[in-house]
Amino acid sequence: MILEENKARIRHLLDFCLESYNRSDLERMLRYASLLGSSAWFAHAGFYAHPPMERLLSQAAAKLKVPNRRSPWALPGAAGDGRRWLHVLSTAYPTGGHTRLAERWMLGALPGERHSCVLLHQEGLPCPDWLVRAAVSTGGAFHIFPPGVPYLDKAAWLRQMAYEGADVVVLHAHPDDPVPSVAFGIPGGPPVWIVNHAAHTFWYGPNIADTIIDFREPEAAFSYRRRYAKRVDTLPMPLKPRPLSADKAEFKRRLGIPAHWTTLVTIASSYKFVPFGGYHFPATVGDVVARHGDCALLVVGVYPDDPHWQEAVAAAGGRIRLCGVQTDVEPYYGAADVFLESFPFGSITAAMDAAMLGIPVMLALEPLDPILGLSRYPGMMPRPVSIEQYREQLASFIRQPVWRHEYGRTVMASVAGRHSDASWKEQLRQLIAQGPKAHAVGLGDSPRAEAETELDRYWAQMQRFDGTFGILVRKFEQFNREFGGSGS
Repeated sequence: MILEENKARIRHLLDFCLESYNRSDLERMLRYASLLGSSAWFAHAGFYAHPPMERLLSQAAAKLKVPNRRSPWALPGAAGDGRRWLHVLSTAYPTGGHTRLAERWMLGALPGERHSCVLLHQEGLPCPDWLVRAAVSTGGAFHIFPPGVPYLDKAAWLRQMAYEGADVVVLHAHPDDPVPSVAFGIPGGPPVWIVNHAAHTFWYGPNIADTIIDFREPEAAFSYRRRYAKRVDTLPMPLKPRPLSADKAEFKRRLGIPAHWTTLVTIASSYKFVPFGGYHFPATVGDVVARHGDCALLVVGVYPDDPHWQEAVAAAGGRIRLCGVQTDVEPYYGAADVFLESFPFGSITAAMDAAMLGIPVMLALEPLDPILGLSRYPGMMPRPVSIEQYREQLASFIRQPVWRHEYGRTVMASVAGRHSDASWKEQLRQLIAQGPKAHAVGLGDSPRAEAETELDRYWAQMQRFDGTFGILVRKFEQFNREFGGSGS
């Protein structure tokens, strides 16, 4: 039912996009395209790419007029034989994972490379100074398009900037941003790499992606299966853990936890714990905590009034603490004896950060789809396949402190080997050598792209009730204020 409602909304917006295009009102078409993208992103409609919109954006790209004069957004020339990269973000955030990834990419520059960066829709929001420093440190430029600029102008500026000053374009754009698809919707210019930082949701761009950069094999397989990918390459996400500033006993003291207690920690957005079918993290883990007196569970990302947790919190007698969103998570990692991957949606990045600190990571239940869970690294215990097996495995982590310490060290070495600077640079060199040399457009073949699965039903239901849908409602309200109510 929810999926059908979401599909109807997409069809309604596609009609508006086509109508605007046929009237040669490309700016209005792009605004509708943005709203359609937001709808597919925040109210899952059973697909992860939309071929009709990809083709329409490419048609708009063919009509784009690029200024004859030199771009005011010039990029510096190459340093000797070094490569010139252009990283494109819709918006940069102080805490955004995709923003940190762009920073890490630039800081890991190969010798002679210059990395420049442009923000398309910052709209007056503060820009993280560490992102600017990362680009400038390589000799690159950093540009922010001014507020209120029409989308068509941004697309023209972006195309001109890339054609004049980049050897490779790396897109870190928001899923609903149609501007890059118009800027690069025609053949020619530098190859375009799209960073798949939203692997679990819809996004614009398969038509313009010369390669999709995934960070895990399950995501790469998913891109081929459901995203019309022409080519997919995997790179190891660069991880650089900061050493903890104190020992475990000190962090436990700060958080008010007895030093001899086993501290379980999980860190994830609240929606990742919302129960679905047989997946009920609060009940499953809460039962284990309730049966082990010298044990506490700290849940970062969930607030104390969350209704899904009330029964488990009461049963544990105060030993389950809902800590809300925390800007500084170091104390929680520092106090952790075991890190628990969330489910039904895995806290993948948080779990990897824990593993890099030597914290034993317990994998979640077998997920609805592999993209929702952390990949199993060498040395990790098998993923539990039943609730009973999960509880038994968690009890083993709680009862065996010496074993779990060695387990954490083994997994840390495994994860660090995969995600080290050396591994990143070596695989990036291979991709540069073997990757696309020029830009082409077109979709790949994904015969099962529209085949609905339990994952689609989960995603649509979860978004409707976790607050995500409210973001979409506000986007419609903003559109109607700016364009006179036709986005209803």
